[in-house]
Amino acid sequence: MSYSAIKKVFSDFFITTNVLQTSYLTFVILVVIYEIFISFNPQILVEIEPLNTTEFEEEIAHFQKNLKKKSEKYQQTNLQADLEKFKNVKFFNFNPNLATEKEFLSLGLTQKQVRSILNYRNKGGKFKVKDDFSKIYTLPQEEFQVLRPYIDLPENLEKNKEKFTEELIEIELFNFDPNTATENDLMRLGLSPKQIQTIQNYLSKGGKFKAKEDFKKMYAISLEQYQQLEPYIVISAISSQTNSKPEQVTYEKTIFYADLNTSSEEELIKIAGIGKFSAKKIIEYRNQLGGFIKIEQLMEVNGMFENNFIKAKPFLTIDLTKVKKINLNLADFTELIKHPYLEKEDVDKILKYRNKKGKFTHLEQLVEKEILPQTLFLKLKPYLKL
Repeated sequence: MSYSAIKKVFSDFFITTNVLQTSYLTFVILVVIYEIFISFNPQILVEIEPLNTTEFEEEIAHFQKNLKKKSEKYQQTNLQADLEKFKNVKFFNFNPNLATEKEFLSLGLTQKQVRSILNYRNKGGKFKVKDDFSKIYTLPQEEFQVLRPYIDLPENLEKNKEKFTEELIEIELFNFDPNTATENDLMRLGLSPKQIQTIQNYLSKGGKFKAKEDFKKMYAISLEQYQQLEPYIVISAISSQTNSKPEQVTYEKTIFYADLNTSSEEELIKIAGIGKFSAKKIIEYRNQLGGFIKIEQLMEVNGMFENNFIKAKPFLTIDLTKVKKINLNLADFTELIKHPYLEKEDVDKILKYRNKKGKFTHLEQLVEKEILPQTLFLKLKPYLKL
């Protein structure tokens, strides 16, 4: 390539058009204007300090704190108003699955709360343990805690479930002849009233159990029940009577009653729904309490299920003269702490007050001096004396 050719390429590359020249000139003018403006206004380039919001944060925190206090005060006021309705209530034990509207109202519940409970029951809902009752959305937790000691339901159906299975199935099993077994015998074997009625209807119409397998044919008896009972079925010899009308079976019902405060373990076992394990636990709890004052206290016994309680209740009595009472002015820590209704904190408060103020003049001082809550006092009162 010649020199002239190279010069031409170089010229073509660096020579600008009129448009580019105008753009360059405009850019230079703008830069000069900016520099002049900055020289007269240097503060523009000063870094702006961030806004201090500490003061606002403190005010917001103060506002939220006051708002929380007002909310807590409002809630506390409402809570006190809610609990005030229990002040004159005469509490009694109740089963929320069976209690009537009138009984709920007499316990201090509102019409709205009662409607919620009845609606839940009408839809097939059932309260299985005490804490199930707290799930009623219209019943505040604080009100539930007031009523909790009087709910006739177990604390936890699943607790030690395996331990009680043996008692419910095996311990009450014994040899029996289904042709002559009494209603009480069949109840002790774990059969339901409906199953017992089916067996009695079969026998009253002239039916006979001639072999163990005949018992299995009863439509009301499940295969599992039959397998459990089969080793204990003893069929007595049945004399054949031809050309005679079916014999009408007459049942001799031997009903046995037991007193919860005096019966031995052997006597308690004779009651439907009470096995060897339950009888032992009942006596242990009786000794801790000082005696039972009402049959419903059986639901406080470890291992007593509701279905067994329902079976046993009609055959139980209570001798209130056998209840042992604790002398509130003489009992020491060891004696007081043995009672199942009292915790260490409760005993400490009783002894502290007695040491400081002297003897109690009346039992109600336990509530008046805020030593025990009213619900606990009402449960404990029958076991106290001065």
